[in-house]
Amino acid sequence: MHRFRSERRAAVIPLTLFLILAFIWFTFPLITWMMLDASRTVTQRAADAAALAGAGQAVLSQQTDARGEVYCGTVAVDPTAGPVAAAQFWAKNTAALPSLQTAAFAAVPTGNALTVTATVTVPSGGFVFWGFRALTWSVTATATALYPPGTPPC
Repeated sequence: MHRFRSERRAAVIPLTLFLILAFIWFTFPLITWMMLDASRTVTQRAADAAALAGAGQAVLSQQTDARGEVYCGTVAVDPTAGPVAAAQFWAKNTAALPSLQTAAFAAVPTGNALTVTATVTVPSGGFVFWGFRALTWSVTATATALYPPGTPPC
């Protein structure tokens, strides 16, 4: 009888180790997925902030009549200062994630709007078990500078 119990105990140890490894195999990517979801949220917020900062560099040109009254205005994002401000805000807002690498960043002004597009890469973490070396995604945000109240567009 003792021999039978010891054989059962000996069979339980490899099964337990296998179940622990299987648990880690599926849990580690799940934890990584939650961290990546938070990273995607941070990068989208950084893109939103960068677009707003770039659109904040808009220039208002007003046309006046002979009496000096403003009859229309034009709002345009400064093609030099807008992208620079967007890049600075992108760098500040993504600095909190040291594992995040910016693969591409573009801030393109078009009239009174500025569009920010960024592609980022992070290490694969738990997905390395399934053959991924790095994970990449892109975010896009557009901000528009509005006309001041009472100024009709030209």
